Amino acid sequence: MGGDNLYFITQDIEDPNIFYATTGKAKADGHCIKRLNLAADTVEKWAGTCGTKGFKDSGDGQQALFDSPRGLCQRPNRDIIVIDAGNALLRSVNQSGFVTTFAGKLRESGRDDGPLDEATFSTGSCDILCTADGNMLLTDTADHSVRLITSDDSLPAELQTAEALVKVDV
Repeated sequence: MGGDNLYFITQDIEDPNIFYATTGKAKADGHCIKRLNLAADTVEKWAGTCGTKGFKDSGDGQQALFDSPRGLCQRPNRDIIVIDAGNALLRSVNQSGFVTTFAGKLRESGRDDGPLDEATFSTGSCDILCTADGNMLLTDTADHSVRLITSDDSLPAELQTAEALVKVDV
């Protein structure tokens, strides 16, 4: 794994894989998602262009761009949700590596609640937990809060929302 910083990881719910976000600290390997196959003892770039930060959704995950990916979790449908902190977005990567924007507005850091395409996320968004029902809990270190992301693929987009759940006084 070389110089990778393993700050954020999630395990595949069906396969012996661990996915992890590489940060921008290791310049040549930063800004991408890698997959560690425990059965084969191999590491491979899975999504994003390692060493290049930016924004690009892509049907070929190898061509996608992230800017400081952080927390990630796996939804029940096996898609990986990634906090793309530098772009203030939540991104989704399916098992084929197809990368799409899941929620947020590109580079519009904020704390606005609402439908996923209108909600804004802070660049301080740090970690995320996917629950068994498909919802997510996101920690925002800048706002000292936990946000609930309601996501049910059977619901219309306007009913899938992001909202503040709790604010923690520090």
